[in-house]
Amino acid sequence: MNENQFGVLLEDVRDMVKGLAEGQKVMEERMDNMQKDISDIQQDVKHLDQKMLRFERKLDSVVTYTAQVAEKVTDHEIRITVLERR
Repeated sequence: MNENQFGVLLEDVRDMVKGLAEGQKVMEERMDNMQKDISDIQQDVKHLDQKMLRFERKLDSVVTYTAQVAEKVTDHEIRITVLERR
C-alpha cells in the first residue's frame, strides 16, 4: 500500500468516524427529547392521580348523602302511608 492509498483509506476512516459522531449526536438529542417527554407524561399522570383522588372523595360524599336522602324518603313514605290509612 503506497502513501496515497493510505491517505485515501485514512480519509475514508475519518469520514466514517465523523458520520458516527454525527449519528451519536442525533441519537443523544433524541434521547434527551424522549426523557423530557417521559418526564412530562409522569407529571401529567401524577396530576391525574391527584384529580382522581379528589373525585373519589367527592363521589364518596355524594354516595353517603344519597343514602341519607334515601333513608329520609323511605321514612316520609312510611309516614305518608300511615297518614293515608287514617
